[in-house]
Amino acid sequence: MQDLIEAGGKLVSYPIRQYWLDVGKHEDFEKAQNDIKHLDL
Repeated sequence: MQDLIEAGGKLVSYPIRQYWLDVGKHEDFEKAQNDIKHLDL
């Protein structure tokens, strides 16, 4: 991000108000699976 800013690029963000979990680790993926079990997807 710093390189983008220094190059004069535009950096924007988008707020997330819903459930979000980084699932980069196996334990976190399992947690996400358990967290959404009750949802009717």
